[in-house]
Amino acid sequence: LRNADNSGLVEITVRYRPNDTLGLWTPVQMQENYVSPSGRREAISTEATYSGFRRFQVDTAETVVQPK
Repeated sequence: LRNADNSGLVEITVRYRPNDTLGLWTPVQMQENYVSPSGRREAISTEATYSGFRRFQVDTAETVVQPK
């Protein structure tokens, strides 16, 4: 994702990899870069990594009793 306007430049890159345990693609890394439009070219760069994905599951049950 890349966006630039009068407030600056934003770039976000997400890398995905197949996850055989879950049977789908999951993110493994995200990089973000923010650059201000000022003459000093202030910038912020970040990086996040992801691992240890687990399947989340919820089971619910309901019993309805008719009022007498």
